[in-house]
Amino acid sequence: MVRRFVSVNAILYCRHWPETVAFYRDGLGLPVLFSNDWFVEFAIAAARLSVAEETRASVKTAGGN
Repeated sequence: MVRRFVSVNAILYCRHWPETVAFYRDGLGLPVLFSNDWFVEFAIAAARLSVAEETRASVKTAGGN
């Protein structure tokens, strides 16, 4: 049986969360699928890009690595 992905999601854990959200939402115009006070999920075709505020997430940023 061949399984196909319906969508994929990448999550960015950010130190500069408000600026990062503004870049993807306002600068690139990506539509917001979900949003709360520390996490935003954007739509990119069949994929998802999520941005999480590092201080509120259990996973910390890799610092660009």
